[in-house]
Amino acid sequence: MGGGGGDDDDMDSPLLEYCMKVGPNTLFSLDRFLQFALEELHPAPFHRGVMAGVLRDKGYGTGMSTSEDGEPSTKSKGPPRRDQARLESYWGKEFDGVHLYMSGQLYLLSYDLIAFILTEVPLSRERVGPGGYVIGHDGHDIASMAFQSPTPLRFITISKSQQFWIYPMRNNEDDWERMVVNEIQ
Repeated sequence: MGGGGGDDDDMDSPLLEYCMKVGPNTLFSLDRFLQFALEELHPAPFHRGVMAGVLRDKGYGTGMSTSEDGEPSTKSKGPPRRDQARLESYWGKEFDGVHLYMSGQLYLLSYDLIAFILTEVPLSRERVGPGGYVIGHDGHDIASMAFQSPTPLRFITISKSQQFWIYPMRNNEDDWERMVVNEIQ
C-alpha cells in the first residue's frame, strides 16, 4: 500500500508503508482489501511494527502427536500431547507452549518490520537453541523473525468474517461460484 512518498520529515522513508504476501491458491479481493485498509491500517507515521493476518497456533492440529506404532505423526487434528515440550523462540528466548504465527495464505507487514526481518534472516538459524527457529514455512518463519524485533509489534488478527480473500481457491465450480456471489455482494 502506497505511502505517498513516505514520512514528510524523513527523506529515507520508503514509498511503501505495507507489503503483503498472498499465497498462490488465495484469491484476493481488491475492493474488500481497500475497505479493510481504510478501517485498520494507519498511515505514516503511525504504521510501525504492524503484522496482520490469520492467527495460527503451530502446536494445534499439526505434527505434535505420534501414530499407533509410536512414530511421529503429521496428521493430527487435535491439540498437542501435553507431555511434549512446545518450545518456540520469541524475543531472544525460548518459551514453552507459545506457537503463534500468521498463516501463509495471506499476511501483511509494515515496511519497518520487513526491514528488521531482513537483518534477522542471517541470524535465524542460530539465534536460539539448536537449529534456530526456522522450520521452512514462510508464515511461521517470518513471524518468528518478527518476534525478535526489539520494538513493539502491533498485531491485527483478521477473522474469517473480515477476510478480503478466498482460501483455498481450487479450480472447481463451487469455488468460482462462491467467488462470484461474494464479489456481487
